[in-house]
Amino acid sequence: MTPGPEIGYHPSRVLIVDDERHNRDLLEVMLAPEGLLLQTAASGEEALAKVAQEPPDLILLDIMMPGMDGYKVATDIKGNVATKNIPVIVVTALDDREARLRGLRAGAEEFLTKPVDRVELCVRVRNLLRLKAYSDYFDQYSQMLESEVSSRTADLVERTKQTAELRLLTERLSLATAVAKVGVWEWDLASNTLTWDATMFDIYGCTPVVPMPYATWSAAVYPEDLAGVEANRRRAIDEKGQGSGEYRIVMPDGSIRNVSGIERVVLDDHANVSRVIGVDMDVTERKKAEEALEQIRQDQMRFKDEFLSHVSHELRSPLTAIKQFTSILLGGLAGELNPEQREYQEIVLRNIAQLQSMIDDLLEVTRLESGKLTIEPERVSVVDAVTDTFNTLLGTAEVKGVALSYHVPADLPPVHADRTRLRQILIILLDNAIKFTPAGGSVTIQARPLPQDPRFLLFEVSDTGCGIGPEISERIFERLYQVSDRIQTSRKGLGLGLYICKELVTRQGGHIWVKRRPQMGTTFSFTLPVVSLDTGVAPALLLEASITSQIISPGVYT
Repeated sequence: MTPGPEIGYHPSRVLIVDDERHNRDLLEVMLAPEGLLLQTAASGEEALAKVAQEPPDLILLDIMMPGMDGYKVATDIKGNVATKNIPVIVVTALDDREARLRGLRAGAEEFLTKPVDRVELCVRVRNLLRLKAYSDYFDQYSQMLESEVSSRTADLVERTKQTAELRLLTERLSLATAVAKVGVWEWDLASNTLTWDATMFDIYGCTPVVPMPYATWSAAVYPEDLAGVEANRRRAIDEKGQGSGEYRIVMPDGSIRNVSGIERVVLDDHANVSRVIGVDMDVTERKKAEEALEQIRQDQMRFKDEFLSHVSHELRSPLTAIKQFTSILLGGLAGELNPEQREYQEIVLRNIAQLQSMIDDLLEVTRLESGKLTIEPERVSVVDAVTDTFNTLLGTAEVKGVALSYHVPADLPPVHADRTRLRQILIILLDNAIKFTPAGGSVTIQARPLPQDPRFLLFEVSDTGCGIGPEISERIFERLYQVSDRIQTSRKGLGLGLYICKELVTRQGGHIWVKRRPQMGTTFSFTLPVVSLDTGVAPALLLEASITSQIISPGVYT
C-alpha cells in the first residue's frame, strides 16, 4: 500500500502580503502558534520577487494595495507553471460579490474578510496547507510512476531486443562453429563429466555420449601431451581465469591429429569455479602447412646463402685484380700519370673499396640470418677498441674536413664482448657519422658507465651533421633501410650497416638506439656488459675510480 505524505514534517512557509504594516503584524501574531515559517511583503512587486526566489507553501494576499494590486499578483502567480499550485487566500475589506468573483477569476482559493477571525484564519490555512501537501505528494508520486513505467517499458523493449539479438547470435555462432569445425565443450567439476557438441565428436572421431566421461577424453589425448594439457587447465582453475594450448590426440584408427584449445572458468554464486567451458579446433592441416613453409624457408635460406657465397667469391677475384692494377697505375710502376688520369684512377679505387664493403655486408647479413655468425666474448679493453677505431678512420675524417675526437676515462673497466665485433660496430657508426657530417663539422666517440645500471658501459658516437627526423629513427635499424643524403656525397651503401650493428649489439647482451636532434646532429648509443670479477660477465664490478677522473683525450684532429 502506498504511504501518504508526511504533513507537517517540514514547517510550511507562508507569505503575508499587505501594504499596511499593522495588518501584517496582526496576521503574524494570529499564525504564530501554528508553528509556521512566516514571511512578509509590503507590496505586490516585493511579493513576486520573494515567490521567485523561494516559493512559499501558501500566500495571504491583500487586494487593495498601491501599485500592483492583489488581483495582478494572483494572476501572475497562477500564470506561472512553477507557482500555479501555491494556494492563495485573499484577505480584503471588500465584501461584495463582484470582488469575490474577480478574486476567483485571478486564481484565489479562499476569501477572508477584514477584520479577520483568528480561528477561521487558522482553519483555512491548515486545510489549504494539507491540500497543498497532498497535491505535491501525488504530483511527485505520479511523476515517479510515469518514470517507473517508462523505465520498465524501455527495459522490456531492450530485453526483447537483446533476446532477439541473442537468438540471432546463437544461430550465427552455431553456423560459424559448424563451418569452421570448432567444437564447444563444457566440463562440470562436481560430476567430472564433459558435455560436447556434435563438432567435438567429429574432431575426436568418437561416438556421441552424453555426458562424456572425463576419462574418455583424457584417454584420447597423446600420452606425452596429457600432463601439460591438464596442468594448463588446472592453472586456469586455480587462477580463476582462462588458458590455451595445442596438443595431439590419438584417433580411433591410431592416426595423430593436432588440436588447439581455449578454455575459461565459470564461477558460481560464491565465486568458486564450478565449470570450465572451452572450444577445440582441429589444426592438423595448419600444422602441416607451417612445417611445409618452414622447410621452404630453410631451403630458400640455404639457396640464398649458397648464392651469395658463390657471387661474393666470384666478385672478389676480379675486384682484387682491378684493385691491384689500379694501385700499380697510381704508384707509377706503369709510367707517370697526368693529373686527370690520377683523378680517374682514384675514383676507381674508391668505388672498388665501396663495392668490397657491400660484398662484406651481404656476407655478414647472410651469416647473421643463417646462424653461422660466431660471437666469441672475451675481456676487451675499451680504450684499445676506441683508439684503434679512431686511428682507422682518422684519415677519412681529415680528407672530409671533419674534426674527429674521442673521450674515454682511463679507469674504465673492460667489457665482455667479441673484440672483432666491437671494432666492427664502432667502425660502422663512426663511418656513418663522418659520411653525414659536412666539412667543418665534428664527430666524437665517448664511453662511460651507464648511469642507470653500472653493469653496462655506454658507448656514444655523436656528430654535428644534418640530424634525423622521428619518422627515420623508427626505421633506421631495419634491414636495407637507407637515409637519403641531405649533404653532397657520392658514397652509397645497401642500408645494411646499422642493421648489422643492431644484431651484433643484441647478440652480445646490449641495446642500441638513436637520439634525434634535428638540425643539430645525431647521437648513436649502445651498451655492452662489463666484465665481472666473479663470473666474467655482468653483473659488473666497476673498478675503484680515482678522485679526479683521468680522461684520455689526444685532442681534436682536423
